[in-house]
Amino acid sequence: MSREHIDHSDIVKFSQEKVNLPSSKANEYRAQVRRLREKFEGYISEHPDFTLKKILLSGSLAKGTALRSLNDIDVACYISGANAPEDIDELLSYIAERLRKAFPNFSPEQVKPQTFCVTVSFKGSGLDVDIVPILYDGDSDWYGNLVSQDDCVFLRT
Repeated sequence: MSREHIDHSDIVKFSQEKVNLPSSKANEYRAQVRRLREKFEGYISEHPDFTLKKILLSGSLAKGTALRSLNDIDVACYISGANAPEDIDELLSYIAERLRKAFPNFSPEQVKPQTFCVTVSFKGSGLDVDIVPILYDGDSDWYGNLVSQDDCVFLRT
């Protein structure tokens, strides 16, 4: 019994067909997040006292390492203000409530707090966007505190 040699072109073909997220799909997902961000930024400009300050594409899609099996997109959400809770469950409910204010067209079931994020589900595309909170304290480089999924402590990011 002989073995077939697998060369670089075989690996590239396998990656393109089975592993990598096609660039057209990645661009479609990025465009959907961009529309979400633009609408959000419009809301912020009209409500400067709003405690959610910025959303930013993050995770594998932002880094260009998303796999074909991508099932959600990660977005960082910067929250500022003394009224923002530090308890994770309260913080996620707080974010969900504010997202519903910023996006009144979303139905309640489209904005759901999870364990460490708030998931926004788009009806048309079926895409889920995980809004991950970062407590922002006004740093000019947009550093803030992210809740660690390992031990629930705040990590500077």
